[in-house]
Parts: sequence; structure tokens; C-alpha cells
Amino acid sequence: MAAPGADAVRAMGARLAAAARIADPPPDIAMVHDPAAGPALAGVVKLVLAGHTHRRAATMLGDGTRMLVQGSTGGAGLRALEATPPTPIECSMLYFDRSTRRLQAWDEITLGGLGSTSATIERHLAGEVRPLQSTPTETATPTGTVTPTAR
Repeated sequence: MAAPGADAVRAMGARLAAAARIADPPPDIAMVHDPAAGPALAGVVKLVLAGHTHRRAATMLGDGTRMLVQGSTGGAGLRALEATPPTPIECSMLYFDRSTRRLQAWDEITLGGLGSTSATIERHLAGEVRPLQSTPTETATPTGTVTPTAR
């Protein structure tokens, strides 16, 4: 079965947005596989979560809607080994306000690809475009020694 084309993905996003507009209560978050479905949800939900590209990205779609695209968490399979350097493992930890249920911050966690020994964590605040601060990371050597590095 062939993968859906760009028009089909955008149409799916439009159908999801239509369903979200009439939902009671309205959803705060929408999850889509392909980020191309995300723009239809601008102004309908506050947060769109996507994947598919195996590359992390954070963008504002407009009307107060943020889209977070996750990198590869291992789903790239053997293709991750074909890249030079190998595709890193990327995931995020999201933090929400308990009363407003709005995204407050997120940590971007990155582990180097196969054979790499790097790890980074970057904190982002929902109101800021750049990382809050550079965070020190530690790199483990094959001998087990830990070497702190700054990023």
C-alpha cells in the first residue's frame, strides 16, 4: 500500500480540525503522524504533536497554536544506521500547568546515534523561542570515565 500523498494528509488534518471544532469539551492537544496535517489545526487547538520526519522541530502555526515535531525515538530502524553520523535518538518531556492545562515548558532530550556517547537536555519555555539556557552534558568514555561538556 502506497503512503498517502500530501493532499490526502492535509485533508486528514482538515477533517481532524472540523471534528475538534465541534467537540465538547474542545481538545487542548491534537496528535498527527505527519506534520503536514498540522496547519489545519491552527487556532483550533493550542498544541499539535507530530512525528514522521525523524527530525525535531518546534514552530508556531498561528492563532496561538504550537506544533512540536519529534525526532526519531528509534522508529527509523536500520535507516538510522545509514546516516553519517547515525540518526540520534530524540524525545521530549512536556510540562503542563495543572489548572490551565496549557504547555508551560518542554525538555528536548537527545542521545547520540549508534556508537556515539553524547547526551543533551535543553529546556524551552512555551513563551520563548530559544532554549532557556545551555545545559551541561556528560559524555561517557569507553573506560567509564565521565567528561562534562558544555553545549
